[in-house]
Amino acid sequence: MSLPRTKAAIGLAAIAALLTLAAAEAAEAQTRSRTTTVQGAYGRGVTATRSGARSDGAYAGSATRTYNNGATATRSTSAVANGDGSASYSASRTGAAGRSQSTWGTVYATEDGHGRQSTYTTSNGGSLTTSKDVSYTDEGRVVTRSATTGAGGSASSTRTVTYP
Repeated sequence: MSLPRTKAAIGLAAIAALLTLAAAEAAEAQTRSRTTTVQGAYGRGVTATRSGARSDGAYAGSATRTYNNGATATRSTSAVANGDGSASYSASRTGAAGRSQSTWGTVYATEDGHGRQSTYTTSNGGSLTTSKDVSYTDEGRVVTRSATTGAGGSASSTRTVTYP
């Protein structure tokens, strides 16, 4: 097996190991949480709460920060192994000023590499959809990327890297 194939195999093995580990966690389902309060000078302070749970090839977590002035910031994350060699994820956050961002997508293994498809949105109406595909050969790797905005703009690129 040549070095480039080895790199591809290592990448695929890493993705497979993560997905397998997530699926194997069913027997070790865990939920964890933590609350921390910090108070500073001049009445400044924050209470931060985090929690996360994993089981059956899935993870869900969230965090909240509540400031002494009453402002709150939140975020949440989830991921699940789909059972077909791919995993889906989503994440969102809302800042103390009320603006929010969300993302969701899928990562997957292919016969000769791996890839990702993602969508991002913001509370001001912006959006972006991206994809990335990496394939490995004996000679090198090919990385293809594309992006499309909600306003209709788009860009794409393909980069080929040959091994010495």
